[in-house]
Amino acid sequence: MTTRPPVLFLQPQGLTVTGITTWAVRLAGELARAGRLTGIVVHGSARGHGSVECPIPEGVRVFRHDDLPPIDALEGDVAPIADAYADAAARMGSGPVCVIPTRHGDCFGACAELTRRDAGRYRVIGWQHVATAYEDRLIERYEPVFSRLVGVSTYIAERLRARLPHRAADVCTLLNAADAAPWVPARPPLDGRPIRIVYTGRLEHEQKRVRALIAMSDALRAAGVAHELTAIGDGPGASWFDHAARTRPGVIRVGAIGPALVQSQLDGADVFVLASRTEGLSISLLEAMGRGCVPVITETPSGSRDAVEDGVSGVLVPFDNESDEAVGALLAAGVQRAIGIGLGTLGAAAWKRVKARFNPDRIAGDAGGVLDAAARAEPRAWPSDEPAAFSAAEGASASGSVPPEAAELLALRLGALLGRRVAIHGTGAHTRQLRPVLARTPNLVAFIDDDPSKAGSDLWGVPVVTPDRAAELGVTDVVISSWMHEDSIWSRRAPLESAGVRVHRLYAPATADAA
Repeated sequence: MTTRPPVLFLQPQGLTVTGITTWAVRLAGELARAGRLTGIVVHGSARGHGSVECPIPEGVRVFRHDDLPPIDALEGDVAPIADAYADAAARMGSGPVCVIPTRHGDCFGACAELTRRDAGRYRVIGWQHVATAYEDRLIERYEPVFSRLVGVSTYIAERLRARLPHRAADVCTLLNAADAAPWVPARPPLDGRPIRIVYTGRLEHEQKRVRALIAMSDALRAAGVAHELTAIGDGPGASWFDHAARTRPGVIRVGAIGPALVQSQLDGADVFVLASRTEGLSISLLEAMGRGCVPVITETPSGSRDAVEDGVSGVLVPFDNESDEAVGALLAAGVQRAIGIGLGTLGAAAWKRVKARFNPDRIAGDAGGVLDAAARAEPRAWPSDEPAAFSAAEGASASGSVPPEAAELLALRLGALLGRRVAIHGTGAHTRQLRPVLARTPNLVAFIDDDPSKAGSDLWGVPVVTPDRAAELGVTDVVISSWMHEDSIWSRRAPLESAGVRVHRLYAPATADAA
């Protein structure tokens, strides 16, 4: 009898309740129940998230490492993380161990380091959860060490095959799973009562676009649709949401709560909304459908059509990458359309779809097959002359998120803007790594960040503001400091340009820059 290889799920930002954590814990539990040796390596909790943790299923080994440095503060040194992963693998027995990194580039980098130390011992699985520039970059950078690649939706898997044609045979589609209620929870007919709308997930704007939820509520109120909106979760946009909710009756936020309480909230809601710019196959969406909530979601090019059949098991609204108000109006129209079709009919179909297509037992069986195939594959090692880490120290020449030519390109762009009042769009790793160039820029007056929670802070003594404040500071030119997210930021430049501010790219062809 062939021994099934053990598997380690890596959680570099703790077990705080998020979609990827829920996915990892649920799949680990199903694999353990099927008789596979399964473990989870848990770092300390992520900053800015609630402290409620997912409960660990019976049979899953947990390796806690609260002593590890924060995953976002390694600056190129992944050795302590790799040591912790190697220690957990050693406790899982001999033979190949499958490891599944998640969420942060240096978690992937630590796995690459493991293969460099002992390629025969580890099989790394590249599991892509969402079609974002960040996850795209992780998959592309660490593809050499992946024994198998997994997409959580049909779209993501097909996209992986197209982007990595030489690895197409190693790409698998494994849909996310969710438990459905034994039956559709009963809800009273509307009969004049407010429709109950719920959002569960991380509260932030860049991906989840939570400001559009407030715009949706405003549009429903303007249309005379009585409603209640409850947002469940935490994140960098929580304080902004709380402030907006104070002036809108019926709009509230519930902080991070455990899965049982989330289920209770879903059982009492009529509609689940999702305004995301990008998604994979949302766990929150599947969980809501499994409780009979009617999904009204943006039709992102992701897993939306895997989950929702428009007009049958929910409502898909056209994807719009423009203003929050435009997206909110589309969602409000989607809610009204759902009411017209019939909430009971749509909710029952949503529950049935999850029960039939997203069954955890079946999907865990398919995942087991992927792990077994990975263990049989030839070992793959990270190159000895390539840094394994995704991050790098300030001033380093390159990293996973900063190409080697970045400093030269930024210096040339800023040199052409001498005498202008310049702001840098972005305060993340790309910007911090290029500090030496920015320190030589006397006309730098601000940093811009889309995250409203960062407004009022500073970076190296220079104020951080939201895009709408740039013109107030007399900014004449904005330079996008991002390699991975440049296209996304560029697509949202209209408000700055309408205020007379010129926006500049670093990496796109010169003809794409309107300056």
